[in-house]
Amino acid sequence: MGKGVTVKHLREVAERCVAEEPSRLGNEGWWRKPLLVTARVDDRFEILPKIAFEQHWQPKDLLATAKSVIVFFIPFKRNWSRKTGRATGRAETGESLMSRPMISSAG
Repeated sequence: MGKGVTVKHLREVAERCVAEEPSRLGNEGWWRKPLLVTARVDDRFEILPKIAFEQHWQPKDLLATAKSVIVFFIPFKRNWSRKTGRATGRAETGESLMSRPMISSAG
């Protein structure tokens, strides 16, 4: 990432993409406000294969010199129906359509 990219900027981009999605889809949209966090690459990530998925990648698997990780999660609206692609009157489990790690070698 370039020196001009900040977490604040990335968060704004993610929020803008989610806000613009309804006009692209022609409906009221599927998602709630995205969550975006950063973390220092350290031994906290070693627990992921034990709690998430046995073959879960570590930041160093993606970039050997990784020093930080940026993760965003875009949850579905609580009342979004997977069957119809529309909002319903009842709450459903929130799932992410897109949750993707981005690794940076910048400190």
